[in-house]
Amino acid sequence: MSKRQQGFTLVEVLVASVILFSVLAVVSLVYRGAITASVKATQHLKINAEARMLIVKIEQSILELSTSEINKTQQKGQVNGIEYIWKAQVIDFRSAPKKFDVDLGTFIVPPRKYKLWRVTLNLEHGGVSKELTFHQLGWNNA
Repeated sequence: MSKRQQGFTLVEVLVASVILFSVLAVVSLVYRGAITASVKATQHLKINAEARMLIVKIEQSILELSTSEINKTQQKGQVNGIEYIWKAQVIDFRSAPKKFDVDLGTFIVPPRKYKLWRVTLNLEHGGVSKELTFHQLGWNNA
């Protein structure tokens, strides 16, 4: 008479357990990677949003500084949890192009009043940092 086996053997249960835990480990690693990428993307978005506001403030500061004799400046601070530091330096100081005066028959050279600034803005939030470099034109209305 043949005896029929009921249930699983210990080896079958162990093999199934190893496969199950391997799949769970791989899924958890993928999920963890997705969470990490999501957090970093959120931090980058926050930095970019604040960078726009800071650039507007920097442009206003540069326009004010262009009326003075200052050729180099920096400022640092924190806004909405984002630390920033910006540095600006004049890289060119020129006048408008020469104009020909028909009455005098000569070229008139206007006074120097246009300053071209190189600005570097460093932002940091939650271990993510970003550096932006741009040029800003300022002038003296005097």
